[in-house]
Amino acid sequence: MSVPVLGVPPPAFDLIQWIREKVSGLIGLGTLHRPPRPLWGLLTALVCYGTGFLPLLAKRPETRLFWQMLHLALAGCLLPGAAAGMTQRHGHIARVFAESVLLLMLLVEFTMLGFGWARSSWEWIIEAAGIVVLIEAGSHGVVGYKDAVLRRLSNRVNPADRVILDKIFRRELALYLPFPVALIASAVTGVITGAPPTWTLALCARIVLVLASLTLIGLLALSARRMAASLYHPPSRRTTTERDVAYDVTAQRKIYLYNSLHNVTLAISFIVVLGRTWGVMPHRYWLILLFAVSAAVFVQLPYGIGQWRMHQEVLGPVPAGEARGELEKKLKELAPYFPKYDFLTSLVASPVLGWLLVTIADPFVKEFFKRPSP
Repeated sequence: MSVPVLGVPPPAFDLIQWIREKVSGLIGLGTLHRPPRPLWGLLTALVCYGTGFLPLLAKRPETRLFWQMLHLALAGCLLPGAAAGMTQRHGHIARVFAESVLLLMLLVEFTMLGFGWARSSWEWIIEAAGIVVLIEAGSHGVVGYKDAVLRRLSNRVNPADRVILDKIFRRELALYLPFPVALIASAVTGVITGAPPTWTLALCARIVLVLASLTLIGLLALSARRMAASLYHPPSRRTTTERDVAYDVTAQRKIYLYNSLHNVTLAISFIVVLGRTWGVMPHRYWLILLFAVSAAVFVQLPYGIGQWRMHQEVLGPVPAGEARGELEKKLKELAPYFPKYDFLTSLVASPVLGWLLVTIADPFVKEFFKRPSP
């Protein structure tokens, strides 16, 4: 229990803030806030699955699909928060596993209740499982890397930089929004136009891909702008040298690098899959080249610009001479413009993972979007 300070009035109760914190701790859009308790997370998951049978009470197929898609949108927002609550005492691997399993169970329920136990339904579920696992593993892997770097740097990170870093990662949660928005928009459109379920779901898939691609491009721009900044602050303690600060800044910049690498891979994958829905598919070699060039332009180039600007700030006050030459040499060793391991990782990982995502999604796209529109 906190002891009030004499002479300082207690803070006023903010109802809006209290509601926001409670709700954001439950739904997936607020998993960076305090997650719910494990029991509440389990109960939330059970309620999400139990209410999935309620749309079956509707008599008209269009109305039934509308309520099923609305339930899928709401449950899809709640289950990530439930997974965070059930695994809050465990690591990121447990979180990835729990969230992937909960979302896939929701997809199985939606598919089985809406389209039956046909073989094609199971094929779509298996393909969706691969995509969900890849996306979840990548996103939580970046968050885990960020947490590990900040723990290693401890109190050497500038407080303002830490706030900006947390804010950028909090904005990453905007990637959850295209899913419920597309489900609700396509469900409403399907009811109004009386379109068949396959056309409504195809419209939903296209809206998801468009909104997710635009969201990822915006997140890429924010991350690239921050990565291209110097991020250098003069040493604040006598025991800290300019080289120490440069090393710490490089470690922070690598967080943005891997986050941007994940985003650019997803963005290009979604754009390629979107084009595939209209029959546009680049050759395999051009596809790999597209991922590699995108990683170099949107990830490595901003990283190199930021490193160069940091070098200039560190070397600025040092007069020309032997001391400057030695410092410049040390900087290139501790904080290179393009670190070999990270550079090769970005040029290899993005094409491989992107090609894998597109390959997994391609059979579903061929089967689903070959049906004529109404």
